[in-house]
Amino acid sequence: MVLGYLVGSLSPSVFLGKLFKGVDLRKQGSGNAGTTNAFRVLGVKMGTAVLVADLLKGVIPVVIADLVLGEPIVTVLVALATVAGHNYSIFLRGKGGKGVATGAGAAIAMMPLVGAVLVGLFLLLLLTTRIVSIASIACTVMLPVMAIVFRSRSRTSSSAASCRR
Repeated sequence: MVLGYLVGSLSPSVFLGKLFKGVDLRKQGSGNAGTTNAFRVLGVKMGTAVLVADLLKGVIPVVIADLVLGEPIVTVLVALATVAGHNYSIFLRGKGGKGVATGAGAAIAMMPLVGAVLVGLFLLLLLTTRIVSIASIACTVMLPVMAIVFRSRSRTSSSAASCRR
């Protein structure tokens, strides 16, 4: 969990903004060190790089926790610690982003099908409303609902399969 928090605390938006644009993202746009502000302030190319890095920050610790420890509850706790690190970075004095991209990466790593559906929902809402926060909130609300629905469907399918044997 500590390693997940530390990985989450790394801020590609601040690092890339300073390195390539000479800009401190925390002093521009919304002042937030997240993906959305990176797109606004740094442009599409750098915003995309930040998006990929933030997604990977969520994916990598979760995959490692799952491979090394194999305990679902520990994997979930690592995912939460990673998002907490992004939101309350030790390297940014307790500030950070909103955790949407990092949380999406963690969700994709834990539940690929649910993650893929949520990415599709996010893109659909973003394209139709043009408001990132609406898409983010809707997907955050839908995550536990979809996890339960997909989990219960997989149990039903595996129960049906075992009955047929």
